[in-house]
Amino acid sequence: MRIRSYRSDYEAAPEGHRPSPAWQMAFVYDRLASPLTHAESRAYWMQSLIQQEGFADMPQSSPPLPGKLREILKDYPEHIERLQEALNRSAERSRQVSLMPFDDAISALEGRLATFIIEARDELASAEASGDARAIADAAEKERLMLRARLQRQWIGDESIQAYFQGFEP
Repeated sequence: MRIRSYRSDYEAAPEGHRPSPAWQMAFVYDRLASPLTHAESRAYWMQSLIQQEGFADMPQSSPPLPGKLREILKDYPEHIERLQEALNRSAERSRQVSLMPFDDAISALEGRLATFIIEARDELASAEASGDARAIADAAEKERLMLRARLQRQWIGDESIQAYFQGFEP
């Protein structure tokens, strides 16, 4: 209800005496198809702020995947691709809201690597159920490799990813 009174005040004011752009944002809510939740409202305001401050004009290049992870997973190109997708989504989030972008990227990589471990354990369980010794050995090796890739100390010091996400910090 209060937004509507602001809107009528805004529309009634002469062109030169209208409220600042921050007040104008409230009037956009009236044009939305449905009411916003608190979280959606905060996201909307944050996105507007980012656009006003120029953060939306940041470079759109893909973040580099740490070289050590590429090396460890060289035999699993689909895993490398999935890690790159996770980093790309993290970079996109950081372009919208740049709160701790490097930490968000690390969390995205950790989450995806944890998924790889779960998948490797599922493959190992399937191989053990089949009783095929070669499949069991391959699945066990894959699980060890995924656990090794998950160790942050091997790849967290990669300067290329740190430099990329430092560009997002305000």
